Amino acid sequence: MKYTRFASLLALVMMCSLPVMAQDTGSGEDQDPRADEHKEADEYYDAREFAIAAELFKDAYSEANSKSEKAEITFKLAECYKYMQDYRSAERQYSRAFSLDYGPICVLREADMLKNQGEYEDAIGKYEEYRQLVPADLRGEQGIRSCRQAVDWMENPPTRYQVTNMGRDLNTRDEELAPAYAGKMGRETEMLYFVSNREEATGNEEDGWSQAGFTDIFMIEQQRASRARGRRSSAPEEVSWSAPVQIDGEEEIINTDYHESALCFDKMMKEMYFTRCPREKRAHLGCAIYVAKRSGTNWLPAEPVVLAPDSTYSVGHPSLSEDNTILYFAGALPGSVEDSRDIWMTTYNRRERKWNTPTNLGPIVNTGGDELFPRVHGDGYLYFSSNGLPGMGGLDVWRVKLGEDGMPEGEAENMKWPINSPADDHGLIFDPGDQAAHGYMASTYSERDDHRGGTDLYEVYLVPLEYTISGTIVSSKDGKPVPQVTVTLEGGEAPIVVNTDADGYYMFDRNQLEEGVVYKLTYSKAKFFSGEVSTTTVDIPLAAHELVKDPQGDYYIHNIALSPKIEPIDVPIILPNVLFATAKWDLTPASQAALDTVVDILNRNPNITIELRSHTDYTDDADKNLILSKHRADTCVSYLISKGISPDRLTAVGKGETEPRTIPEGYDGLYSDDFEDGQELTEAWIKRQSKEIQDKANQLNRRTDMKVLRDDYVPSAPVGEDGEVIEAEEEEVVLEPKLHEVQGRESLGRIAREYNVSVRDIKELNGGMRGVRVLPGMILKVTPGADYSEFDRTHYQCERGDDWDKIAEKLGMDADTLEELNPDVDEDQLWPGRYIEIE
Repeated sequence: MKYTRFASLLALVMMCSLPVMAQDTGSGEDQDPRADEHKEADEYYDAREFAIAAELFKDAYSEANSKSEKAEITFKLAECYKYMQDYRSAERQYSRAFSLDYGPICVLREADMLKNQGEYEDAIGKYEEYRQLVPADLRGEQGIRSCRQAVDWMENPPTRYQVTNMGRDLNTRDEELAPAYAGKMGRETEMLYFVSNREEATGNEEDGWSQAGFTDIFMIEQQRASRARGRRSSAPEEVSWSAPVQIDGEEEIINTDYHESALCFDKMMKEMYFTRCPREKRAHLGCAIYVAKRSGTNWLPAEPVVLAPDSTYSVGHPSLSEDNTILYFAGALPGSVEDSRDIWMTTYNRRERKWNTPTNLGPIVNTGGDELFPRVHGDGYLYFSSNGLPGMGGLDVWRVKLGEDGMPEGEAENMKWPINSPADDHGLIFDPGDQAAHGYMASTYSERDDHRGGTDLYEVYLVPLEYTISGTIVSSKDGKPVPQVTVTLEGGEAPIVVNTDADGYYMFDRNQLEEGVVYKLTYSKAKFFSGEVSTTTVDIPLAAHELVKDPQGDYYIHNIALSPKIEPIDVPIILPNVLFATAKWDLTPASQAALDTVVDILNRNPNITIELRSHTDYTDDADKNLILSKHRADTCVSYLISKGISPDRLTAVGKGETEPRTIPEGYDGLYSDDFEDGQELTEAWIKRQSKEIQDKANQLNRRTDMKVLRDDYVPSAPVGEDGEVIEAEEEEVVLEPKLHEVQGRESLGRIAREYNVSVRDIKELNGGMRGVRVLPGMILKVTPGADYSEFDRTHYQCERGDDWDKIAEKLGMDADTLEELNPDVDEDQLWPGRYIEIE
C-alpha cells in the first residue's frame, strides 16, 4: 500500500534511531523466539522502511508463537503507521496492542494519534486513562492541558496570522515542504526553493519508508508583484509564481536519486547548505548536510559538512545565523535527549576552516520528542518545530529568543493556531529583516482550506493592526458641538491637520495612523482655549480590535474615541483645587499643582492675558475679605511668574465676597446634586438654607478663577535697565554626524522615523538617491546639518555601472587597493548609492 502522507519527509530525512520496545512493554512473559516473518519485518523496521515493514508485520502476526510476540508486532505495526502518518490505522493498532497487554505506553500513543487527528475530546479521555495508569508520568496531564488549549485556540484564534494555501499551481497531491528564500541578496523573496517528491523528481524508485518517490529541491520565481490601489504597505503583495522546476535541471549536480531536503543560504546567497539522505534496502545510512557554491546561475558539486562522529548518525535541516558564524541543525547525536532528534549549534573555526564540535541547545528547546526545522530570523528568535513540547498535535512551530552567544534563553513560545494545527506544521520562514509579518511554511493538516496533498506549502501573513482616532469636540460652556476647530495630530512622520465639521466631528483614518506610536492631539479655535490630549497605539490588545475582511488585504481595526471639551475664553475657569487655610494665603502643594494647569494653558495659548481672581464667602468683615482675597490672588500670580509666565500677561484681582457664584447649566462638579442650574449663591439666599447647604454654598463661593482679558497679546522682547531691547544669544549647536547601516529590509521611511528626520532629508544627505534601492549593508548619512566632510574624504558613493576598475580610474587609485580596503564587498555589490572606503 502506498501512503502519500509520509511524515512530511521530516522524519525520513532525520530518523536515526527508534525506541527500544521491550522497555515499554507491560508483559512479564519470556519472549518466544521470533518467527522468520517477524525477523524480516524487524530488518525493514530497523532500516526505517516502514511501508514495507508494515506489510510484513501483518504477515508475521499470524505466524507469531506467543501473545507477547503478537503484542510486540502489533505495537511495531502501530509505530509504522504513525511514522507514515496514517494516524487512524496507528490508533487502532495501539488499542489492539494494549488489549494484548503490551503496556500503558499504548494508551499514551493512542491519545497522541487522536490528538493528531484533531479529535481532542476523545484524546482527553485517553490521556486521563493513561494518567490513572501511570500517575507519575506528567505526559498524561500535559496531554490533557494541551488538548483543551488547542480547542480554545481554534475556537478563539489568539494570533493575527492568516495561513493561505499557495494554490494548485504549486501544490500537488505529493509532498511540498521546506521553503527557503533563494533570490539575490536584497531581493531574496523573489525566488523560493522548496522540497518535493512530485513526479518530476529525480529517480524512479520508491522510498521504503513511504513507498513514495525520493525528494528533490525545486525552484519558483515571482512573475508579477503588484499592489492594489490604496493597499497599505503591510498587506501581502499579489504574486504569481513561475512553474516549479528542479534547481539544476537534468544535470543532477544537487538533485540525485536520493533524498535532497531542507536547506538554507549564507548571507551573500552564494552558498547553499542542504540535507541529503541516501537510502538503501534493509540498511540505514545517516543523512548529512552538504554545501554547494553558486557559479553564476548554476551550482557546483556539493561537499559534505562534517558534523557527526560518523556516517551512521543523521544530521540535517541547516540554518545559518545572519552573520554566517553559527550553523543550527537537527540531529540525533551523542548527547541528544533520549536519543531523539534535537537541535544543535556549531560555530565556524576560521583558522582551521571547519565547524567546531556541535553544542546541544538544551532543555529550553529539546525534549524526548523530535525537534526539527530550525530557522534563525532577524527578529532575534529561533523558529523550530517540535512534537515533544506540549502543542496542538504532531509537530508544532515554536520560537525561542536567542542570546548573544546564540543559545536560547527564556521559554519557548508556541506559535498557536492557525500556524499550528492538529497535524504536522513546520519549516516556517519569514521575509528577511526584523519583522515576523510575512512568510511561508508547510503543513499536513487536511482540514485547512484548499489543502491538496500530504504536505502543502502555505503563505503566512500577519494581519496588520490598524487604528483610527475620531470624536466630537463640544463646548464646556453648554455641551454643544463646536465646528471648525483645528485638530492637529502629532507623533507620526509629520503633523496632520483636520477641522471639525458642522457637528463638531473629526477623524484621522487608518492610513494616517500606525501601530506602536504615542500621539498628541491639539485643538484650537479663536475665542476658545487651545487644548491637548494624548493617546497611544502601543500594546492595544487584539481583543480590542475588529477584523475587517477586505479584498485589498484584511486588517484589524480599533477606533480611539476622543471627544474633548473646549473652553470658551469668555467664561471664567474655576480652579477648584486652589485652596487656602482660614485667613491664610500661603500656597499648599495641591494649590501649586492646580496652578501648574494654568501654566500649561498660558503656554498653549501665548496670545492671551488673564485676571487671576480670588473670591471669599460672606463670613467675616467685607473689607477684610477683600484684602485677604487680594493677598491670595497676588500669591497665585507670583507663583505663575516663578514658572516663567511674563508678568504683563497676569493681573491679580481680589474680589472678596462681591461676586457670588452662579451654578452653570449642566454643572456636574462638587455638590452638583444640592443646587439647581442658574442658582446664584448670594448671602441672602444662603442664609435661608439649612446649615448643611449653607456650608456647601460657602465652600463653592470660596474659589479662585481665571478670566481672559485679551486674546491678541503679542509677547514683547525683554528690555534692559538702559531701555535697550535685550537680544537673546543663539547657542551654537554642533550636530554629531551619525551613520546608519541598513539592516534586513528596512525602508527609508522607517529609518527616517528612527532618527526623527524626513525621507527627503536622508535623500538630500546621500546625493539625492535617484533610482537607488535601499539594500542591507548600505551606509546612510542621517543627521541634517552635521559635518560629514571627514566621511566624504574617506569614502566614495557608487554610481550606476561602476566596477572596481572604473572607480579606481575615477579616483586615480589602484583597483586592487580598493578591493583590499573593502574586503566584505564583492564587485556585484557596488550598488548605486553605496559608500565604499577609499582611504
